[in-house]
Amino acid sequence: MLRSISLARTAWAECRGWRSVCAATRVWAGSEGRSGEAVGASTGAGSGAGKRFVDELEARGLVVDCSSRDGLAAVVDAADGGADVGVYAGFDPTASSLHVGNLVALVMLRRFAAVGVKPVVLLGGATGLLGDPSGKTAERTLMPVDELARNMASIEASLRMQLLDGRMEVRNNAEWMAEMGALELLREYGKHFRVSAMLARDAVASRLESGTGISFTEFAYQMVQGIDFAHLYESDAVAVQIGGSDQWGNITAGLDLIRRRRSGDGTPHERPDAVGVTYPLLTTADGAKLGKSAGNAVWLDARLTSPFDLYQYFALAPDADVRTLLCALTELSLDTIEDELAAHFAQPSERRAQKTLAAEVTRMVHGTGAAGEAARASDALYARDGEAAPASAYPRHELAPGAPLDGASVVALAAAAGLAPSKSAAKRLANEGGLYLNGERVASKDAVVSASDISELGGVVIKAGKRKVVLVVEAES
Repeated sequence: MLRSISLARTAWAECRGWRSVCAATRVWAGSEGRSGEAVGASTGAGSGAGKRFVDELEARGLVVDCSSRDGLAAVVDAADGGADVGVYAGFDPTASSLHVGNLVALVMLRRFAAVGVKPVVLLGGATGLLGDPSGKTAERTLMPVDELARNMASIEASLRMQLLDGRMEVRNNAEWMAEMGALELLREYGKHFRVSAMLARDAVASRLESGTGISFTEFAYQMVQGIDFAHLYESDAVAVQIGGSDQWGNITAGLDLIRRRRSGDGTPHERPDAVGVTYPLLTTADGAKLGKSAGNAVWLDARLTSPFDLYQYFALAPDADVRTLLCALTELSLDTIEDELAAHFAQPSERRAQKTLAAEVTRMVHGTGAAGEAARASDALYARDGEAAPASAYPRHELAPGAPLDGASVVALAAAAGLAPSKSAAKRLANEGGLYLNGERVASKDAVVSASDISELGGVVIKAGKRKVVLVVEAES
């Protein structure tokens, strides 16, 4: 079963409602010694919609670094006044799906959309070919171009099905990078980057200090990401970039580039000043960043992680983390979250807060219908009521063509479906009373499926322990 989520305690501020605003937000000290200033000439604190929005982000524990709190409020105020301004988050297509570690950014984009700031999802058709060195101790293996293209198409299709909710624009940074020649790159952009600042950024400095070194390809990644920010800012008034806390160096590279280009062209600008914001990373219980390379990804694509498994992942969140996850990954108001938590801690065994979290995330990713089915399947798994979940709610395992269910070994089916790592492990589970067929404990390791066991679901439901379940069906003819 998927591992339950945990959070880096040093990164996340525990949200406790409107009256507890995070006071630990770091401000940017740029390469010119500026502190807490947006790029440009914003003056005065934000007011109205902007200030309320920033207050809520901080109250939810969603701000680690911010180049300017006032500048961020000013962007929201501009949108509230009718200006066409935007915010973006970038994702390199290193796999065929995004994962739950990316959810904080996607939900933040939805929050910006709710206050009128145009959200943009930027897929790394160019940066994905280079490889981001952030958090990496060794050089990445370069991804084949055709694989990256397939991943981009898969991610975009998955996002458009539900998460983008019709409000977000999807862009590809190869749109502008692929047309740029080496001379243009160096002359128009390279002159604005200082090598000393590039060497000092954590992703580069850590590799140099470790002795593993870094290629020019990965060294230049921050430059290309900076160009992305500058291009979107100058051409589409996308004034805010958000990213995980490990992206601060790349984000400030873009802020530096925008500032240098604006100060050099001598023309007035009506758009709001550029702002960078980072949010805390989701991690496993041992502190590892969630993601493909860490081998612990829980995917947002239903073909890779079923809605049921996504639901279960969050339904199993520990009490210590559920407040922070509700604040970060749902669109529930802070007052509603406090009410949910009060009810939860009055009867913690009912896991009300976890169920709310799981339902909200699954609804956002896969839709209301899938979330409801996953909840019913979860209830059936724990035998909390007698209502049978529909077949679509369960993770599904299909037998090989021609293989019958009638007469099949329950132990062999459990192993083949991934409920146990091997047949011997499945046998031990059966002997210990931890294997179930259609809700009934399997009495023997030699038990087989009979024709009468095949239910109206079209197969048999096998459960291993309290957390793993699968619907096993025959192959369609």
